[in-house]
Amino acid sequence: MLTASIPSPARGVWYIGPFPLRAYALCILAGVFVAVWWSDRRYRALGGSRDTALDVALIAVPIGIVGARLYHVVTSPDAFFGPGGNPALILQTWHGGLGIWGGVAFGAVAGVWLLRRRGLRLGPFYDARSCSAGPPPCRGAWRSIAPTCRQDTPRAPCSIPPSSTRPCGTSPAPSSSSGSDGT
Repeated sequence: MLTASIPSPARGVWYIGPFPLRAYALCILAGVFVAVWWSDRRYRALGGSRDTALDVALIAVPIGIVGARLYHVVTSPDAFFGPGGNPALILQTWHGGLGIWGGVAFGAVAGVWLLRRRGLRLGPFYDARSCSAGPPPCRGAWRSIAPTCRQDTPRAPCSIPPSSTRPCGTSPAPSSSSGSDGT
C-alpha cells in the first residue's frame, strides 16, 4: 500500500527561448549539489581538506556522463552501428541514452585518479561520500531524512545519524571504562 508519494509535475520540460529545461535534469543537478555539500561536510569532519569533494565532483561528473553515454552505446549498439544505425547519433545525448553503471564506473575511476594524484587516502574520502550515495550501511540514515523515497524496500535500522562525523559502517571508539589490562 502506497502511503505517500510525490506526484509527477504536469510538465516535465520548460523552454527558455529555444533551450529546453528538463525537470529530470534539475533533479539530477540537485542530487549532485546535495551529495557534494554533504560529502564535503563529512570529509572535513574527518579531517579532510575543504573543497576536495567539489574538486572530485568537477572531474567525476563530466567523466561520469561520458562513461554513461559510452555504456549506453556499447550495450545498445544497433541504434548506432546496426542496420539503419547512425554513428553520428552517439554525440546526440539530448535524445536520451545514458547508462547509470557506466557513469558510476567512470566517475569513480576519475575520483580515484584525482585523489591519488593529490596523494590523498581513498578510504576517508569514500567513507565520507558513501552516505550521500546511499550504500547499504547508510540507507537507513537517508531513509530517516526522506521516508517517502522508497516505500517498496524494507527499512533497516542505521546506527549512524545523518550528522555523524564517524565514517559509515564503523563502530564507535571503545569505551575507556575497561581496565588497564584491557578487560
